[in-house]
Amino acid sequence: MSREDADIFEQLYRSFQKKITLGNGVEGFLDYCKSNDIFIAILTNGRPEPQYAKVVALGLHKWFDDEHIFISGGIGYQKPDPQAFKYVENAFALNPEETWYVGDTYEADVVGANTAGWHTIWFNHRNRECPEKNRADITVKSIEELKEVIRGQIG
Repeated sequence: MSREDADIFEQLYRSFQKKITLGNGVEGFLDYCKSNDIFIAILTNGRPEPQYAKVVALGLHKWFDDEHIFISGGIGYQKPDPQAFKYVENAFALNPEETWYVGDTYEADVVGANTAGWHTIWFNHRNRECPEKNRADITVKSIEELKEVIRGQIG
C-alpha cells in the first residue's frame, strides 16, 4: 500500500468511526444493567485515542464512567493476556469466582477471561464456529438471549 493510499484509508476510517452506532437492543441491555446496579466495565484492545473516540461516538458515557473503561494500550496488557483481566479485577477488588465477562471475540475475550479465572459469556452474534472446545460457560447469539442469561445469572 502506498503512503498516499494509507493516508486516504486513515481519513476514511476516522470519518466513518464517528458514524458508528450501537447494535439493536444494546441500549436497553445497558439500561437494564444500570437500573439493576449490575457492575459493568469495558475492556477493549487497541490504542487509547482511537478506542476512546469510539466510546465517545457510541455515547457509552451514559453507562460507563472513565474509571470503568480500560483500553489495552493504556493499561499495558492486551487481551487475551490474563493480566489485562487481572488489571480490571485489581482496580475494583473483584472476586474472579463471581466475575462474568461478556465478549464477542472468542480468542481474545473467552480464552483470556477464562484463563484469568473469570466466568465467560461468548456473545457469538456472528454465528462463528468455535475454533476449539468451547471454553465459554455460556454462549448466546443475540442481545435478547444475553439479557435473559444476565437476569438468570446475575440480576
